[in-house]
Amino acid sequence: MVGRIGGPASVSVSRIMPAIKGVTLASPLVGQKELVQTISSLVCSRTRVITVDFALGRSRQALSDAGVGDISSLLVGNFDHHDGANPGKTATEVAIHAYETRRSEFTGDYAVIVDHIDLDSVCSTFVALSPKLEFNLTDTDKKLLSAASRYGDYIEEVGDDAMKLALTINAMIFGKNSFHLPFFKLSPLDQQKLFNDVLDAIPLMLNNIEGFSDLYEGELAKLKAARELAISKGTIIPYWTGEEVSLVTDASLPPVVIYQADRHALTIRIVSSQEGRNTYVVGQNPTMADFDLTGLWVNLRIAENKKRREWRLPILLDQDSWGGRNVAGGSAKNQDTGSILTPTDISVEITKYLREQLRANLTELIGKGLVPALILDDFIGIIPRERRAESCKKIIRALLPDAEKTIEQELEVARAYCRKGGYECDEIFTLKDLAMKYYQLHLIALNRPKRVFGGMAVAA
Repeated sequence: MVGRIGGPASVSVSRIMPAIKGVTLASPLVGQKELVQTISSLVCSRTRVITVDFALGRSRQALSDAGVGDISSLLVGNFDHHDGANPGKTATEVAIHAYETRRSEFTGDYAVIVDHIDLDSVCSTFVALSPKLEFNLTDTDKKLLSAASRYGDYIEEVGDDAMKLALTINAMIFGKNSFHLPFFKLSPLDQQKLFNDVLDAIPLMLNNIEGFSDLYEGELAKLKAARELAISKGTIIPYWTGEEVSLVTDASLPPVVIYQADRHALTIRIVSSQEGRNTYVVGQNPTMADFDLTGLWVNLRIAENKKRREWRLPILLDQDSWGGRNVAGGSAKNQDTGSILTPTDISVEITKYLREQLRANLTELIGKGLVPALILDDFIGIIPRERRAESCKKIIRALLPDAEKTIEQELEVARAYCRKGGYECDEIFTLKDLAMKYYQLHLIALNRPKRVFGGMAVAA
């Protein structure tokens, strides 16, 4: 593996990192503790700074305190999709757009800064550094990098070549590297070295991804087999208590397979079950929704404790409660008691909570004049089912240019997917998903930070 590092690029990442006024950048990857000071030192030395996949606006005060008075010039060179900027895009797509339309920003002395390791941060950093690495990005390269980043951030279905690229980068990040350890077990210095190694390997991946088959082949085959099995055995079940929820009956299914094969906002996965007590993981599907679930975990703890009191069991304390991450929640960390809620109990709580969120969010959009007020009750399911399709179309038309074309394209995709699975397509459900998707993109554009999704996790 180490012999592959370098690839067809003319120079390596470590050789192009600048030393500026006592600040030596060993890597584009900079730790959280050093981030603000590093950016401040670069700005003070009049070095142009490009930040990627980084919510720069949230560090405005800290940068001001460090001597950077006005960050407006930094925001121009911030290739990001947080802080309400570039909704629905990845940082890689933002960087590619800048690369194609503002090439002058990629000449002369500039530094590229990123604050974490994942697929999108790696791909966007590579795009920003490609001129310095003397690597000419082809249209095919751009498409592969974009698709890989969308797989990483939004778990979208992508072509085989993009999947191979994404899985190869992930394999290096998570242990198939010269350290033989996942990045989160490395020291900050070794994380920087690993980040550089991955960047140095990307030109060779783009040139000949088949040369990395030992890194992606096993995982790719596993994901494809799991997907086919999930479809054939029907292990992802639309849950009868609410259109927003599905129940996953196979605990071994990889989250990426669940999210790509499912069309619901949230999934309930039963990890283990014994004597009427279950261990659950509730995950939000990043391909379908972006809800703030903080209040849901509180509601689930309240429901759990109500039942525990009836059964005279110890109640959950805050540190034991559902939740822990905004992305996913699960049963109490102490598994001795597990959860005594049934999947139906959980689905009912989810449905109630999401209806409240929908009402609050749509009310905000109505107040800003972005959607007509008459669709509020329609969308959250108060009107009869036979009128739901038209109400969802009203939302899509209000939020999206060329709506009719998009509606028909999405319906055809849904019909094809259902034909493959051997069941009838619920077009109302598809339209509701589409309406939800576009109103959420508008919420993000209204400066609601986009949450980063990393899969399902048991509550901490």
